[in-house]
Amino acid sequence: AIGFAQAMAALDRPSARPPLIFVHSSLPHGPARYLPDGRGYPIHRRSYPGFARERWTHRQWLVDQAFQRHVLQAQYADGLVGRLLDKVRAAGLYDEAAILVTADHGVSFRAGQPRRRPTAATAPEVAVVPFILKSPGQRTGRVDERAVRTVDALPTIAEAAGVRLPWKADGMPAGERPIDDGAAIEIAVDGPTGTPRPLGTILAGLRERERTEARLLRHGVYRIGPR
Repeated sequence: AIGFAQAMAALDRPSARPPLIFVHSSLPHGPARYLPDGRGYPIHRRSYPGFARERWTHRQWLVDQAFQRHVLQAQYADGLVGRLLDKVRAAGLYDEAAILVTADHGVSFRAGQPRRRPTAATAPEVAVVPFILKSPGQRTGRVDERAVRTVDALPTIAEAAGVRLPWKADGMPAGERPIDDGAAIEIAVDGPTGTPRPLGTILAGLRERERTEARLLRHGVYRIGPR
């Protein structure tokens, strides 16, 4: 939240040229203890309830409650992004701005499995991250499932802003990556990459998880379980 506050304060200061703003937010990173309006609540333990020795408990209902906490905190982060975009609009910069929202990794909520470390079961949830780009003058949006990488963030926003990078980037503009279900997706684990997995397999696992989340949230985020 501090990073968002600093960014919004920068937009309040007059500038002779359009500002370049970078926000590194620890939200919705855990521990998940915030409601969508920013109010916090205590968790009386060092880690997530139902999480110990780098793995979730084998009780899925308790892991589902951790997912509930995560969604509530993600809604808080979403609201902070919205307030920042409101500031960009109020400054008259939104239409001409290039804006990118992304993350470094996903998180898994499967009983008996690690939360962040990739396994055959968790890879679809850990590997897939948001990569949302708004280009200058853009009026409509679309979803594209090409295999972008986090190193594509800088060249993607540079191309959108019409800026030439003075060095060779590790990544490439996202629109230049080929769409291929067989593209090998590598997930780094504390430095080295693990076993590459085909993009098609990753996306199939993601669809399965989306169906699970739709079932959990069908009555709203505050009603997971019978009570």
